[in-house]
Amino acid sequence: MWIVLPESPRYLVHKPARRIELIQVLRRCGVALEDSAQLVDRTVKEVRARPKTLLEKQWRRDTLALWVAFFAGLFANYMAFSWAPTMVHELGFDLAIASTGLAAYNLGGIAGALMGAWLMDRVGSRTPIIALGSAGFVLGIGIGLALDAAVLSASTLIIAFAAQGFCIAGLQTMLFALGAHVYPATIRATGSGLALAVGRFGGIASAAVGAAILGLAQGALFYAMGAGALIALLAVLFVRRHSTGAEPAAIRVH
Repeated sequence: MWIVLPESPRYLVHKPARRIELIQVLRRCGVALEDSAQLVDRTVKEVRARPKTLLEKQWRRDTLALWVAFFAGLFANYMAFSWAPTMVHELGFDLAIASTGLAAYNLGGIAGALMGAWLMDRVGSRTPIIALGSAGFVLGIGIGLALDAAVLSASTLIIAFAAQGFCIAGLQTMLFALGAHVYPATIRATGSGLALAVGRFGGIASAAVGAAILGLAQGALFYAMGAGALIALLAVLFVRRHSTGAEPAAIRVH
């Protein structure tokens, strides 16, 4: 990936020595340029990559929203990874069903990430994230109710894991892309890294409270995953719409 992926235009525009590479990347994005064109980043002036910068007034709302989204998204994901075997065993299924279900969950997540990436290129990040988050919430409630009613077979449960993986693991992948667009190039690694760090506390929380959640109902695992998807998508609604523009459009040509 290091070899074949192009560098970010917003990063390259701040590196005069890599001007030719920037022009080539923009041309690949469909931006026609003369070799003599002057290029500047019109999104924001240079800012220092410090954690406290993320909580300054200009970025505070986006930062806190991303933190909540990452926390909820990873809480939902790690509920599946940590507690699916326990839930499957308590439902009376063979533990092999849990392994197959988690494999299906991960394969569903890959499909969701690829579909989300395709959609984000065409309609932006907000719509696909809200769509997958909403679907993850509805599926979580629906599957949980079906488990409480004991109407799911082993094969249907595996399909349910795949569907939730498509929504929730796919959603989590798209949050990384959203984080990359929220901040200017000079602080987005810091911003995305801290959002992920906060998100890991969601994973820790899932381990800490998972047993208590599973004790509430047979479908509690999926209820919790659905709740995580809902909270993540609500948090994304608080991320400013103007901060998710495409990178080439942020480059002004003179």
